[in-house]
Amino acid sequence: MNVLYLRHGQTDGNLQNICVGQMDMPLNAKGLVQAERAAQSSRLAEIRSIVASPLIRARQTAKAVSVATGLTVAFHDGLKEVCMGSWEGLPEDDPGMYARWIAGETPEGAESWVGFSTRVRQAVTEILQKQDAPLIVAHCAVLWAIRDSLGLPVDSELGNGEYIKLDIPADYP
Repeated sequence: MNVLYLRHGQTDGNLQNICVGQMDMPLNAKGLVQAERAAQSSRLAEIRSIVASPLIRARQTAKAVSVATGLTVAFHDGLKEVCMGSWEGLPEDDPGMYARWIAGETPEGAESWVGFSTRVRQAVTEILQKQDAPLIVAHCAVLWAIRDSLGLPVDSELGNGEYIKLDIPADYP
């Protein structure tokens, strides 16, 4: 099944290059413009449903798409960004911090990579069972977990307000 994935628009945390995690930051002015631009994409002709993370930045992005398409947004807690515990709010100035987390280093109070990716896989499985041709609106690390479950590299970076099409097999995960 083809799934369209949209990363939320920019927040001040993204702009400041900090580890946002589950800090519930709204879109900034640029992020609102990105959400509106994403809502005008011709790619939306492919979708029949919208499922989003309940965090405000994803909610705002999904709402723009909902208004443009007339589709109702469903929210799934399993699509929340990873909780990074003691790393949340810290500068992302260490280029290896996320690679270390994926390799097994879990900051105090954070979700492990294994726990997080299991949560995301379960959420995507539930979404695919209930939704036809979904648009998933979520976060960077959620995309990493989906890509990992498909045997794809997790090091790809999807910009704020950008789309990617994912080919998810019928026997997922």
